[in-house]
Amino acid sequence: MAYLVPDTLPQAELLARLQSALLAKLGPATAHDESYYDTFDARLHRAGLRLLRADAIYRLEPRPGAPGGRRFGERVERRPRFWWEFPAGPLQKALRSHLRVRALIHLATLRRRGRRLLILNRDQKTVARGSLEEVALLNRGRRRPLGRVLLLEPLRGYDAELDRCSSVVQAWGLVPQEDGILPAAMQAQGLELAGYSSRLEISLEPELPSGVAVRRILAHLLWVLRQNEAGIKADLDTEFLHDFRVAVRRTRAALGQLEEVFAPETGRHWRERFDELGRRTNRLRDLDVYLLRREEYRALLPPALHAGLEALFRELARERALEQATFAAHLASEAHADLLSAWDAFLRAAPAPADAAAPAAQEPVIGLARRRISRRYHRLLEIGQAIDDRSSGRALHRLRIQGKNLRYLLEFFASLFPAAEHEHLIAQLKRLQDNLGEFNDLRVQQEFLEGQLADVRHLRPAAAGAAAIGGLLVHLRTRQRKVRSEFAATFRRFAAEENARIFAANYAPGRTAGAEG
Repeated sequence: MAYLVPDTLPQAELLARLQSALLAKLGPATAHDESYYDTFDARLHRAGLRLLRADAIYRLEPRPGAPGGRRFGERVERRPRFWWEFPAGPLQKALRSHLRVRALIHLATLRRRGRRLLILNRDQKTVARGSLEEVALLNRGRRRPLGRVLLLEPLRGYDAELDRCSSVVQAWGLVPQEDGILPAAMQAQGLELAGYSSRLEISLEPELPSGVAVRRILAHLLWVLRQNEAGIKADLDTEFLHDFRVAVRRTRAALGQLEEVFAPETGRHWRERFDELGRRTNRLRDLDVYLLRREEYRALLPPALHAGLEALFRELARERALEQATFAAHLASEAHADLLSAWDAFLRAAPAPADAAAPAAQEPVIGLARRRISRRYHRLLEIGQAIDDRSSGRALHRLRIQGKNLRYLLEFFASLFPAAEHEHLIAQLKRLQDNLGEFNDLRVQQEFLEGQLADVRHLRPAAAGAAAIGGLLVHLRTRQRKVRSEFAATFRRFAAEENARIFAANYAPGRTAGAEG
């Protein structure tokens, strides 16, 4: 546990109190710098972990205040950005499970100078170790003091003694820091630890006018867009573009499915603008996805075809670099800044008190939510129940779009409905979406590879590239047939009577009860 020492408590007095009340023995002086890393969306922090580097040693350990767990350490002279750049071993394996495709980002570097401590009990047994340190933030060569910190860590079996120590030092005015000193370092830089999430965590009240509620949803999505722009321009990792695209799609879905809260020409204008923005990202995201599948594709092919596969991926990487530079330039353009500025101003403007062109703007949002969710749900059932083994891929694609739009509505209005049942429905819908999404992805992959196969002259060597593409097509078609065969059972689970009962109980239009749970 870390405790922040108030400036009003002199160092000499604090040391005397520690020696008297906690029987502390002073150890050697300590001096080291340590740097902290996490992903942009704080995946390690949210998992109760922290990754730090000191003297070329990377340590992954439970963060202060989090439940105990395994600790991993590895000497790495360079500074890896992704889990696969760490040496093979336990640390790499642990990071892989948390980071996935996200890059590590430097959060802060702290300079720590102090003395080690041993805390004894009345029997002169060591019950805890710690240190008393002066901590400063190092930022671009400048040193910014953050204060003094007392660190205490119990030895195994002496948790009760640590609780006693904690009570004593808090009585002196020392303030416990659940996450150590790192949050203070982040705050000193104007940042917030775990301040970003792409999740739609929007609180709405049932009687809130729909025009206000929809603007609140869209304003959150605009915030997500802006949060991800810098990462896209710097090309830190592919998830920045992914989150950006999801926010654009959700914006378009809200404008399209909740159009009653806007005048028709207004909604149409903004949908067209965000349609255009979304199209600018399509090719770049496609290339990202293919490049991320490199190892998956390698595993599908025998080693003799790997050279041809690498030729394909070299070409994709070259094209991706051009696409990324083009889209980064667009994000930095005046036209893009004007779009988001105008959109922000529109969302901040209050809806007109009464507007015949926007009939639902003043309606309580619970009514709009139920009406739209119910309509989309029944349309999805209608399309899905008409699909059989002879149905074309186009029918599955139509169902996938319906499912995606229903998912957006459920996410937009989650705060209005009982949490447990709402989350259950989203989980059930996600299983159906996973099946439909994989089927569609396999179709798109095959079409892409067939296009590459039609002109393999740009691959070096062309024959090896053609052989690799042919091998992949065989595997992808086999997998697609299996996914298609699983659709009927997946859809039946979603359309089950229990889910229908939940929909009828919570989302039927005309209900007068407010939100629950």
